[in-house]
Amino acid sequence: MVDDGSKDGSPEICKDFACHDSRFVYVRQGNAGAGFARNHGMDLAHGEFLMFLDADDLFDPAMVETLHARLERDGADVAVCCANGFSGCYDARNAWPVNEGARMPAGVYSPSEFADSFYQSVTSCPWDKMFRASFVRDYGLRYQTLRYSNDSFFVLMALLLARRVVWTDEVLVHYRVGQGGSLRDKMYLNPLCDLDMFDMLRKAVSESSLAVRSRLMQSLDDWTIDILLAGYATLASQSVEACGRFWEHLKNHCLPAWEEVAGRPLSTNSLKRKLKLWALTKSSPKGMAWAVEPFGKNGLRAASPAQWRRLYLRLVVAPLVGDGAIHGQ
Repeated sequence: MVDDGSKDGSPEICKDFACHDSRFVYVRQGNAGAGFARNHGMDLAHGEFLMFLDADDLFDPAMVETLHARLERDGADVAVCCANGFSGCYDARNAWPVNEGARMPAGVYSPSEFADSFYQSVTSCPWDKMFRASFVRDYGLRYQTLRYSNDSFFVLMALLLARRVVWTDEVLVHYRVGQGGSLRDKMYLNPLCDLDMFDMLRKAVSESSLAVRSRLMQSLDDWTIDILLAGYATLASQSVEACGRFWEHLKNHCLPAWEEVAGRPLSTNSLKRKLKLWALTKSSPKGMAWAVEPFGKNGLRAASPAQWRRLYLRLVVAPLVGDGAIHGQ
């Protein structure tokens, strides 16, 4: 139990568990973030398997047993389950599928079997997965010590490097939304985290043999565009100044660096993503802030397709609004 600088009664609760059950080990550290705490926990762990669950979600009582059985039966490095989402008190009748588009049919796969759509078929969430510890250590996989987006590199590289990944279609995670107070709600405090994550991820992927043999980089480009536009819009709803730092770093550092690594600029064959790429690279921070204003702070975090269409229309007319609303477009 790694205590990341808690300020409540957590130390007493953890110490009580450790006193009554020798399987529990309590370690306290100064607040350094989830990535650092998870790395610290992995360094101390002696088990054969690793899971990283979030405290505000609900998990099926058979989740650990089920994923462990799949790993052992199929000799896989990673096991993945399905999840549904809920708000308030959990009721299966009112829950909805999470990341339904990024869901593989139940079975065992190697990354090369779905490389062309890799980033559209997997999620960067750790809480719906179990990892074989020896596999993680053999590849030296670590969480980034970013304030948010610290889990994406670890999870996606694990899935990419795995010899075998087993998927089950059982819903074993109930993902809680709408609680507020998440790190994403305070992106403006550390606006470059997504960009720092992509810097490391895109370099690592470009160096993989799988990227050379498949359309993996195109799949990564598409996912990059999706994630960064969502982050750009969210930042614009929180702080124009932070949004500006994000945009300038993206244009002046990231896009040139990514073009050099991949041997070509960030691109997409999808008409929908071409619109997203235009919005990401051509809409100024003040223009984006004006466009997201009707949706409220963080209002596009779980936006419907209709809301995104409205955003694109507002971005098109943003340059025409005039000096009273935006500048520098």
